[in-house]
Amino acid sequence: MTRWVGVVGLGAAALLAACGGTNAPPEAGASSSSSTETMTMSMNASCAPSGTTIKLVAKDTMYNASCLAAPAGQAVTVDFDNQDSLPHNFAIYSTDPMVDTNAKALFQGTIVNGPKMTTYSIPALAAGTYHFHCDVHPTQMYGAFVVK
Repeated sequence: MTRWVGVVGLGAAALLAACGGTNAPPEAGASSSSSTETMTMSMNASCAPSGTTIKLVAKDTMYNASCLAAPAGQAVTVDFDNQDSLPHNFAIYSTDPMVDTNAKALFQGTIVNGPKMTTYSIPALAAGTYHFHCDVHPTQMYGAFVVK
């Protein structure tokens, strides 16, 4: 059975609960060091890599997962299935750019007009917890990208 995870606006408590955490992210402009550490620990505990191919579905302006994982130091592929008639993509950032204006884009996949499938090739990343989202719908479709 597929479990759909939808997170709207600042309702990130659902995101963290889905990945084993309990704390909501900080408000924009707030200090994020303790929340980031808590989120990192929660994500690392419940989201682990299972190979170098990740399957991700976009449907009803939601991703089917709020936590994705990849092995450190290895390139991975994301088989992206946009089942909506809306455009979506998959992008990875150092942190959430909606909260941190210094966030760096680590990967930005091309926007896919659906319904359509595509495969993204993600370069190897260092161990850590990153942010992913749809660049078209960043406040509705996002999650944690755990590399370990």
